[in-house]
Amino acid sequence: MLAAAAAIVLGIAGLAAASYLAKCAAERARIVKFRQSVFCELITPGMARTDVESILSRYGTFTETESSTGDSLVIYLWFDEPDVRERFGGTYFVLGFVEGEFLRATMPRFSDAYEPVCRPPS
Repeated sequence: MLAAAAAIVLGIAGLAAASYLAKCAAERARIVKFRQSVFCELITPGMARTDVESILSRYGTFTETESSTGDSLVIYLWFDEPDVRERFGGTYFVLGFVEGEFLRATMPRFSDAYEPVCRPPS
């Protein structure tokens, strides 16, 4: 009898864990889709910095730091409001410009690695 009750409890716990994991996966997919709609559809390569900043300002205020080398400009950008930052996945973005034109957006992954926000179709 005790073994049957334990099996039921473990089964319920397993279902709850699976439900939680599915909810987390769905939330992550929603965040990725939103982030890509902004950085891959609204913002496109070749746009001027002012146009990129104008689009991003629709979502909230942000802070930038920048560094440049020759014709290349790198902007580190993070949204100031926690709820907006969370909508974008809770991270900062690195925006690359060459000769004044937007090239790409990346985001941090692990210690010093970055991954593109927009991935080419496979």
